[in-house]
Amino acid sequence: MRQLIRHIYLSSVGWFSKISPGVHIMNSHYLDGPQDEAMDRFYNLLRKLRSDMEFVNFQDAVEMVSKNNFGNGKYLSFSFDDGYRDNYTSVWPVLRQFNVNACVFVNPGFIDIKQHNQVNFFAEKHHTKKVRKPMTWEMIRQLASAGFKIGDHSYNHIDLGILEPAKYPLEILMSKQRIEREIGEPCEYFAWPYGKLHNISQPAIDYLLENYEYIFSSDNSNAYFSYNNERIINRRHFEASWPIHHVKYFLSFRKTTK
Repeated sequence: MRQLIRHIYLSSVGWFSKISPGVHIMNSHYLDGPQDEAMDRFYNLLRKLRSDMEFVNFQDAVEMVSKNNFGNGKYLSFSFDDGYRDNYTSVWPVLRQFNVNACVFVNPGFIDIKQHNQVNFFAEKHHTKKVRKPMTWEMIRQLASAGFKIGDHSYNHIDLGILEPAKYPLEILMSKQRIEREIGEPCEYFAWPYGKLHNISQPAIDYLLENYEYIFSSDNSNAYFSYNNERIINRRHFEASWPIHHVKYFLSFRKTTK
């Protein structure tokens, strides 16, 4: 019942919502459902959004936000977390039709895990027994060669709000080094797992800012930055299966720099 009420409310209010000016950096994980249907839904959602917004590459959106350089334009950029295989098989083909990239934040431990252990990985990290395959490193290299940005999401999708600082080199620095070794270019972006402000500690923030140009949350999305730091950028969660009016509702909130 709660989901039905939410759907009716967002559909009704979203019908009248107007997308606010600014740079909206979106965050998702995968396209849900059968591949062809999921790709069609994602394509149709983007087609409708593009009538109101300009799509920009992820690195350009980051620069625009960090320099407060976007005027009254309406800009949209994309990111996907965890490194699921459909980021390569489904997301990339759709975004390519709009001539825009995304940043894919990957967990090297997920990519390297043996197939028979993937159930355990998901049960522990995402509280589900449903298995979604990760990309291979070759797929990730192809995305990077095509202009996608490859970001870090920690080695094993660890909650940095409770991780002891002694383990930062393993979960953060080793992850960054592994990504850079595989793609042959610097890894400048980090999105912390689970994304909420309580999922990261001040020591973790300090460590990340020493090793990355920018770090990203999935929280506090009506503000551009968290912790009064212009290198900690907030993203707006969305699902590719959401109706257009739901997405427009969330994009209607004017973002602040606080």
